[in-house]
Amino acid sequence: MTTPTTGLDRDLENPEVIYAFPFGVSVFDTDISHDGKWLSFTRQGDNGEHTLLLFNTEELAQAIFKPVELITWQDSNLGQFRFSLDDKYLIGSSYYTGVSNLWQINLETREMEMLSNTDIGLFAPLEITPGQLLALQFKRDGLQPVLLSREVVKDANAVTLYGQLAYENNKEAMEQVGLLRDSLPRMAFGDVYNNITSYNVFKEMRFAGAYPIISGFTDTKAWNKMTPVIGYRFNVNDPVGLSSMKLTLGLSPWSNNDWKNKFHIDFDWKYYFWSLKAAWNHMDFYDLFGPTRKSRKGFVVQLAYDYSNTLITPYDNSWGFSVAAYGDMDALPLYQEIEVQGVRSMQTASIYRKWSKTRTSLGGVMKEQGYQLGIEGYGYLAGGRFYPSIEATGDFGTLLPIDRNTSFWLRTAAGHNFGDEESVFGTTYFGGFRNNYVDNRNAFQYRTSLAMPGAAIDAIPAHSFAKATAELNLRPLRLNNFGALFCYPTWIQCSLFGTGLSAWNPNTSHKMYYSTGIQLTTELVFLNYLKTTLSIGYGHLFAPSGFDSGRRGNNEFMISLKLL
Repeated sequence: MTTPTTGLDRDLENPEVIYAFPFGVSVFDTDISHDGKWLSFTRQGDNGEHTLLLFNTEELAQAIFKPVELITWQDSNLGQFRFSLDDKYLIGSSYYTGVSNLWQINLETREMEMLSNTDIGLFAPLEITPGQLLALQFKRDGLQPVLLSREVVKDANAVTLYGQLAYENNKEAMEQVGLLRDSLPRMAFGDVYNNITSYNVFKEMRFAGAYPIISGFTDTKAWNKMTPVIGYRFNVNDPVGLSSMKLTLGLSPWSNNDWKNKFHIDFDWKYYFWSLKAAWNHMDFYDLFGPTRKSRKGFVVQLAYDYSNTLITPYDNSWGFSVAAYGDMDALPLYQEIEVQGVRSMQTASIYRKWSKTRTSLGGVMKEQGYQLGIEGYGYLAGGRFYPSIEATGDFGTLLPIDRNTSFWLRTAAGHNFGDEESVFGTTYFGGFRNNYVDNRNAFQYRTSLAMPGAAIDAIPAHSFAKATAELNLRPLRLNNFGALFCYPTWIQCSLFGTGLSAWNPNTSHKMYYSTGIQLTTELVFLNYLKTTLSIGYGHLFAPSGFDSGRRGNNEFMISLKLL
């Protein structure tokens, strides 16, 4: 049991430990009396027994742990117990009769009394007025709220368990066909705990399967600059998933590339927070659907470490670094449209740190308020010269009182390149929604620092930049009884945004770019289980005179289907 040193959220990271429960013991269903004097919860022991505990809050505040054990049931559960309005009883549910019925326990006499005798299950009782309970009743289509009187049931029997009857009436027959086995010998918890051995990740790794794949790769002049790759993937991992290896071999015989760029190898090894990647002509499935591309010609070897701590809700903090070596590249690692000329090999290094505290209110479909902060350093080593850069981001959001689940966010970013002002390695490039038609990334790519809807990808260069996006997320529209059983939408949400980008480049005047747009997003459910997100967007760019945003002008339409 812990308590923050103060009542503020910022002190959640420094709790004061009142009592630590033994290993194997768990507690749940906490409730506090209406006068604030008593705290109750259910404790589950290492043998499965349930005990209803009562605490004096004044003693807990002084780190005095002296619980009152109201009742212990060895073979049935005690759950969802809450105080009655007069604080003289605890009212909850239990499967003692074979189905979940409601019970109350007198805090003075510790007598258990039955309040319902149903055959379909009642859960989570709450006394809303003296003598009247609100509970959830089990139905075929889910749990249904019901009202019932708080009256003690004197005449009740357990439900008939036909499996037990079959055992009692056919014990010899079940033994003959091998359906009845002697139970395993009971072992003390200490005997189990003392025989625990360390889990060796490398010894547990096994071949997990292989299957054919299709992927995408950069072409010289093919359709949309992409060509399909056929290949085969081999997976090796341990049962827990702490370490996994993927080896993918591919071939693109119909591409217009040189013969050496028609062969593809991708190796990916993840071990805890570490990852090692090596590739020759790296390919990516989602490149088939453009317009953004991750595939690159040449080779890459990258070692990365990414750590994230999400144990203290709603806080999240992460940090990481990476080093990589590239060779025979056709484009920069971060910018697909920027060709590498005169440099056959390069090395990169990066380090980042992120902090966030975000929350979503009931009925929301995205983060609605809080903050997200980040800082990242990135650098190239190419042609014997070093090109460092730094970027900082800050997003701040709040709920608006005009309508529930309506939020406003201000997303900011600023960066500077310290390298050669006239080199592509010393420049940051912006442009586009940056969604693929079929994608696996977050559906709201316009929120990333490099996005600028209305401009072509990587069309806006900046040696130094400052950027701000104002975003209004309207209340999602919930859809009921719409669609078919195999495919139906659950909600539709609209986001409006406006972005301003200030760009500084050598030997040119300071330039301002403005972008405004809208994105509609809906969640689709396939076969009652598989969820995906469909987004449609439009962006318009207001650019200084002389800026060439591509064949589409300053307008951009976006449609993207995010898988799973």
